[in-house]
Amino acid sequence: MSLGFDYLNAMLEDDREKGIYRCKREMFTDPRLFDLEMKHIFEGNWIYLAHESQIPEKNDFLTLTMGRQPIFIARNKDGELNAFLNACSHRGAMLCRHKRGNRSSYTCPFHGWTFNNSGKLLKVKDPSNAGYPDSFNCDGSHDLTKVARFESYRGFLFGSLNADVKPLVEHLGESAKIIDMIVDQSPEGLEVLRGAEPYIYEGNWKLTAENGADGYHVELRALELRRHPEPAQAARGGRRDQDHERRLMGQAGWRFLLLRPRPPAAVDPLG
Repeated sequence: MSLGFDYLNAMLEDDREKGIYRCKREMFTDPRLFDLEMKHIFEGNWIYLAHESQIPEKNDFLTLTMGRQPIFIARNKDGELNAFLNACSHRGAMLCRHKRGNRSSYTCPFHGWTFNNSGKLLKVKDPSNAGYPDSFNCDGSHDLTKVARFESYRGFLFGSLNADVKPLVEHLGESAKIIDMIVDQSPEGLEVLRGAEPYIYEGNWKLTAENGADGYHVELRALELRRHPEPAQAARGGRRDQDHERRLMGQAGWRFLLLRPRPPAAVDPLG
């Protein structure tokens, strides 16, 4: 069976007479489908990368992946953000081997080529003895490769490895209103709080997406929250101990987000 619409439609079993509506397991295990997803979604269109607050200072950098391609985002000495393939332009060795950090230049561990955080090649180790001609490294020919499309919308950073995509705002569509609503809740905007507990599981990316939209486990987690109400008390000005989050994690491993009511504004902006 070719990987066309017939193949994709066959992934969904829909039999109303028998009351069956479910996905086939191959949706999560077929490597051919995974390659298509990488090609057309994660490596062929706009995807969210990070928030500007995660690279706040000059010379900060953050590494991540777009599909199967390692990249890094760097803020240069002028405060500008750029996104590059995380690969030396010589032999493709990975330049940034830490999740985040602060540096003005990057030296390849393979042959010692050095680049600044605007992507420009600064130094080649012993170019004459390496056999390079006089025409070598002209007009930025060996600078770092930038991510094809890289833009910020209200502080949210998006990128595409494919240059032939729609403008970002057009791609975001109505979802841009949600970003606007989130950012406009505070005159200072927003920032991503530091701290994370990453883990790797052997499974398809859609399992995470499905679990995030699954409300079936909410009641169980709500029961756990009622057993350990310290965060809710803290949100109302009470005290909480340092282990409250650990007790709340439970089997699902998710943190609970508790929002405090917004205080009344001193001045009514609508007059």
